[in-house]
Amino acid sequence: MIWPDAKWIGQGLVALGSATLVVSLLMWLCSRCQFRVPWLRYGTISLKDAAIKLHEELRGTDKFFEGKHGAGPDDILDRAANYILQSMTIEVKKPPSTKWEPLPQSEVEKLMVGGGGTVLTDIDSDVVRYTEPRLKQKDLNRLIRKEKFCVPSPPISQ
Repeated sequence: MIWPDAKWIGQGLVALGSATLVVSLLMWLCSRCQFRVPWLRYGTISLKDAAIKLHEELRGTDKFFEGKHGAGPDDILDRAANYILQSMTIEVKKPPSTKWEPLPQSEVEKLMVGGGGTVLTDIDSDVVRYTEPRLKQKDLNRLIRKEKFCVPSPPISQ
């Protein structure tokens, strides 16, 4: 039986160890990086999810949406969603339509958010006027940055 030279065994082990180290380092770096696909990062987000994110980000600041003591989760989300509604343009579906359309600015004053940010109702009655409100993720990020850090942001897209 012919055994390989000890020198070759040592070099093979060093090469294998080096390759393992390089692969491990690359995997660690990739886990630290936050690869983001632009069309996913700047897509749309439902008004309810936006209200949750806004509430989480601004918790502990002067822009806190708790309201009165004993407010339920839907009340808190409604307050945050109403703030978003007053601050930027959102898209809605008018029942029974399935088409998204921008909410006219003239309608904003006549509406309030209900169902924890899932519907827009008439301010005078509980009639649901619009469903599935959503907004652009980048607009929400600008609003959070502006409110959290008092950073002036560029105009929100219409």
